[in-house]
Amino acid sequence: MKILKKMIRSISINFLTLLILYITCAPLPKDFHKFPRDLDGSVEIDTTAHLPGKKSMNISPIVKAIEPHILTALVFYELGDWQKANDEFQLAFTFIEKISIRSIEGKLLFIENFISLPDYYQHLKIDKVYREIASAIDASERLDKDLKDSTSETGLPASELKLLDSIKYPSPSTEYRSLIETELRKLALKFGEENNLELPEDFIKEVEEHILTFQTSKREFFERTIRRSRKYFPLIKPIFDEKEIPEELIYMATVESGFSPTARSRANALGLWQLMPRTAKYYGLQVNHIKDERYDPIKSTYAAREYLLDLLTIFGSHSFMLAMASYNAGEGNVQAALKKMSSYKDRSFWKLRRAGFLHEDTNNFVPQILAAIIMSTNLSKFGFQEVSFINQALYTVIKVPFKTTLRTIAEAASIEQEMILRLNPDLEPDASSTPERVLNYPLFVPGDKAEIVEKRLNALHAAQLQKMAKRTSSNSIKNIGKEITDVLAYEVQRGNTLSELSNWFNTSIPKLKKWNSYLTERQMRVGDTVHIYELDRGWRKIIHIVKSGESLSSISKQYNIPIKYIQAWNGLNRSTIYSAQKLIIYKKYADLKRASKLKSNRGIIEKQFISKVEPFLYQVVEGNTLSDIAELFNLSVDKIEKWNELDLFHNQLSVGMKLTLYAPNDVTFIRYVIQKGDNLIKLSKEFGVSVSTLKKINSIQNSQLYAGDELRIFTF
Repeated sequence: MKILKKMIRSISINFLTLLILYITCAPLPKDFHKFPRDLDGSVEIDTTAHLPGKKSMNISPIVKAIEPHILTALVFYELGDWQKANDEFQLAFTFIEKISIRSIEGKLLFIENFISLPDYYQHLKIDKVYREIASAIDASERLDKDLKDSTSETGLPASELKLLDSIKYPSPSTEYRSLIETELRKLALKFGEENNLELPEDFIKEVEEHILTFQTSKREFFERTIRRSRKYFPLIKPIFDEKEIPEELIYMATVESGFSPTARSRANALGLWQLMPRTAKYYGLQVNHIKDERYDPIKSTYAAREYLLDLLTIFGSHSFMLAMASYNAGEGNVQAALKKMSSYKDRSFWKLRRAGFLHEDTNNFVPQILAAIIMSTNLSKFGFQEVSFINQALYTVIKVPFKTTLRTIAEAASIEQEMILRLNPDLEPDASSTPERVLNYPLFVPGDKAEIVEKRLNALHAAQLQKMAKRTSSNSIKNIGKEITDVLAYEVQRGNTLSELSNWFNTSIPKLKKWNSYLTERQMRVGDTVHIYELDRGWRKIIHIVKSGESLSSISKQYNIPIKYIQAWNGLNRSTIYSAQKLIIYKKYADLKRASKLKSNRGIIEKQFISKVEPFLYQVVEGNTLSDIAELFNLSVDKIEKWNELDLFHNQLSVGMKLTLYAPNDVTFIRYVIQKGDNLIKLSKEFGVSVSTLKKINSIQNSQLYAGDELRIFTF
């Protein structure tokens, strides 16, 4: 009965997709079952997957190649241009054929499962769209054949009838081509390009396509963005004017955030200018669990401005195109791309783009910005209603420090809420308060009411601070204990975990959560400040300024701290450091985990403490089975299958696969370098684990060990 229930449960979209592709001889990634699914069953694919039958074939290039064709096809589909939509599908199909998927069904399933459509296309089903296009083209071809060398029912020759059709449905690119080219040339000159620049034809077409998208599938988004821009443009312009940055670049915010100060990307870029935490902090913004000034539209604008200025300093004062590309990709990536060019004379955005060294997202970013600028400054010409800026004589700007109801503001000013909504076009028509999370929200109020509203807001702010102070004092550190000798404020870096912090600072995860209550409500994030108490005497946070000739290796030896911990504490991905760089060192590492039950630290290069029910990753090695892993960690096979979305049809393990497990008890993970004279029996006794367990975890076929090799060890 249990097996029967599992079989019934497993007849899902995974199984059906596998079955169809099997019938059509179209290969499917063997780890397809692991791809996360949305509620509707659609798959969010990690395109670094490998296809069976193809040794280590990375399908990511295929996915990247076909995605723009599919999105363009959908634009033409919504416009009713069946032929162009079909052409784009056929181009996509040619790429899919490179991985031996030949049937139409297989190709459509590949697109359905591997291409992530934007929100505004989620209602479309690729299979249905393509078949509708194919049906329309088939009907059109039959009609052409019937009309060839004949006269239509209207008495007009077929050629004239087609001409009338083309007049009835003009091509957007034909209608706006001249205007777009003229505006592009103006912008190119304003952004420092030479007078004789010949704009590439494919670039102009990309700008046209982005404009077409803004006019059609993204129309609501663009209209909403324009409305918000009428609020923020006059606030940003003086800030840009101070450093002589062209005001047109303000419309970068259209592409970055839709002029929304609360916009957040999957990569944790946030705010009006989509600043990453590290960039924001570099330019003076506070980013931690208490305050994130990327939500402050004015402060974040100053940070974005300084970032743009630095990019112009790096790439040249006339390299606005490269600066825009770097704002999206990061200056390091663009510099790396420039180094690939054959000559230093090729340091231009246009040659870099033509060489194909920029990421596709970055290639799209610049023409999308230019499309946004052209449309925003020519609304009526592109079929949008003109939206006026608020007359500056009618309002004064005041800062609202936290979310406040419009009713409170209206009552303080003795005005109607509708007046506030009219003066602040970024607010939705049915808004009842200022935006949530936005810090120092710039509110437009009638000039003669500004003072009284500010007094009311200041009083509310003071009351709010008093409440917070009261709440803080009731949970003050004194209630935790009297044995506190020191406090450290640790700033979380990328890749850090609570297990690591508890290991480094000789404490426990429950204590970290007790001292930092926000950790009980959400996961730790990059930029958070974690306060650590009850430390042994002698703990210090040292700022080490790198001297010329120093390396991570020499600094590691100086402080007797492993290199990887210095990297983890400072968010370093590489071993490269530079002179005058500031590194944070937490001194006292040698005293960590002295209470450990391990008899010796000889050969240990990493030690992580995993608390009960805390998730961790186990990497499958050759010979592992689900039963082995379940027995090793005292878990059930059912639980491992559930946590990793495995079932009867998709429970095959592969070497290198990472399984998510939840520790049933406290576990210590150790990376150990085999020393001269070590053997399995000796290590088994030293670490308190069986020889068979050591062999299973490390895929050891015989009992031979080699000095210098690494072992993975789990102790309980």
